[in-house]
Amino acid sequence: MSIEKFIEKYGPWDAHSIEYTPGKFTIGSKATSEWIKKRAEVFACLVDFFVDKPFNECRILDVGCFEGGITYHIGKFGAEVIGLEIRDALLGRCSFLNECFPDLKIQFVKGDMLKLEELDLGEFDAILLAGTLYHVDAPAIIPMLKTLQKMTPILIIDTHIADRICERYDDLPTNTILYGRSMLEHNEPDDSDTKSKRLRSSHQNNFSFWPTEISLTNALSASGFTSTFKALAPTLEVNSQDRQIWVACVHNLLVPELRDLRRSEPDKRPAVHAIFQNANQQNACNPNTKPI
Repeated sequence: MSIEKFIEKYGPWDAHSIEYTPGKFTIGSKATSEWIKKRAEVFACLVDFFVDKPFNECRILDVGCFEGGITYHIGKFGAEVIGLEIRDALLGRCSFLNECFPDLKIQFVKGDMLKLEELDLGEFDAILLAGTLYHVDAPAIIPMLKTLQKMTPILIIDTHIADRICERYDDLPTNTILYGRSMLEHNEPDDSDTKSKRLRSSHQNNFSFWPTEISLTNALSASGFTSTFKALAPTLEVNSQDRQIWVACVHNLLVPELRDLRRSEPDKRPAVHAIFQNANQQNACNPNTKPI
C-alpha cells in the first residue's frame, strides 16, 4: 500500500519522520528525521552497555511507541523489538514500517501500558519508556513500574520530572510518598473517543503526575529495581531542563541491605556544605577563570 493510502486511512504522520525509501520521508526531510534517529541511537547504546549479550540477540519492548520511529531505528541494529501502542491510527502508521522494512525483527502490538500483565508479552532484555511515563497518573505509577520490573532487568526511562513540589501522593501498599506536580491531560466532560483522538495526551486518564527526580528513584526502588542511574553521556539535550534519561536495573547488590535505602524528600539539606559557607571562600577571585 502506498504512503498516500496509509495517510488516507490512518492520518498523516505527526512526530516521527522516517526515511521509508531513499530520499522520501514520512514527514519533511532528512533534517527532521535526525531527532528520532538520534534518540533511538542513544537508547540503543544504553541497552548495549547494560545488557550482557550481543545486541542482535536482545529482545526489547518499546512501550507507547507512537508512530514506531524508535522501534524501527533500534531494530536496524538487529535486535528483536516490539512496539506497544493502544491507538489504532498510530498502529496503522507503525504497520507501514513493517511493509517498508520486512527484514527487520520489529513488530507492533496493540495494548494498554497500564494493563501489561494482561498481554502476556514475555520477558525482555530491556524495556523503553520513551516519552510515556509523564502521561501516567499518580495511582498507576508504581503498579506499572512493578509490572515492568517483572518483565525486565533493565528499564530505560526518558521523561519529564517535576521542577518543584506542589502536591504528594501516598502509595500505601509500598509505603512510598511521591512528591511532584499534576498536569491536565483531558477535561472532565471529554468522552473516550475524544480523548483517544488526542494523540499527544494520555489515552484516557484526565490527569498525569510528574514526580520529582527523588520520588522517581524512590518509586523505582519500591517497584523492585535495585539501582538507578542518570544517563549523562551519551544523552540528548532536549528543549527543556525538566526532561532527562534514567536507567533502572535489577541485579544482585554486593550489600543486599542497601536496596531498602530511600532518598529523603523534601530535601532539607543545605545547598552548600557547612565547611564551605564562609563568604571569603565562596567569593574567591580566581586569576585562572573569567567571571560571568
